[in-house]
Amino acid sequence: MSYTINLTINNLYHQIDIVGVLLKDTDADDMQIKLIELLRSNPSPTNLLMIDVRLLQFRASVTNTFFRASAIPNDVKSLNVAIIENEDYKDKGTITENMYRNNGLNLRVFLDKGEAESWFITVNNQKISIPNK
Repeated sequence: MSYTINLTINNLYHQIDIVGVLLKDTDADDMQIKLIELLRSNPSPTNLLMIDVRLLQFRASVTNTFFRASAIPNDVKSLNVAIIENEDYKDKGTITENMYRNNGLNLRVFLDKGEAESWFITVNNQKISIPNK
């Protein structure tokens, strides 16, 4: 297991970039725990979180994804989460989205960061400016 988690905070949302390799399902469990700890120590005032996993190698099994989704704490369920996924994992992203949404987390999977930002604006139901990159 070798991965890094980078947190960027801007005026619209928190962005977490995950880069590296996970070797097994238990590594994905460990990563989710670290993400929750990171979010709790850096709360987002807008409740908007973008997670970019396009450079992460490995996708957990469907069974493991189900158990991770059912383990989301209630305080995290207040977030609106956009996952930016690699095109190669689009189908797996759809499964992930459904499992987390069925467990109470407003999570959507996108292949494009701009689409995720547009969804954030819709979720907030207000006009907000997207920072230029």
